[in-house]
Amino acid sequence: MMVSAGAAQQALETRLDLLHRNLDVFRSVIPEIASVAPDAVPLIAANPIDALSDVAWKLLRFPSHRVVGSGTVLDTARWPCGAGRRSRGFRWKTTAGEATVN
Repeated sequence: MMVSAGAAQQALETRLDLLHRNLDVFRSVIPEIASVAPDAVPLIAANPIDALSDVAWKLLRFPSHRVVGSGTVLDTARWPCGAGRRSRGFRWKTTAGEATVN
């Protein structure tokens, strides 16, 4: 099941602002999936993808392998870079590569 519910990012809007707007959308839409299609494997295609995939998984209470985020490496790379700015010597590995912030 493809889930593309959410607002588009506006000019000068931060990813965090977009997340807050799309959280409201997800809180109203995602719980309906569990009641209508309890055996579905939702494919999340809304931004910011990593955060909203996690939100969907928590709202659905499905096993983690049944909620899939269809994003890009760009959003995934933003997370460790942001975290690295807040902590010294942050190091993060993925199957796609490695990000190191000193």
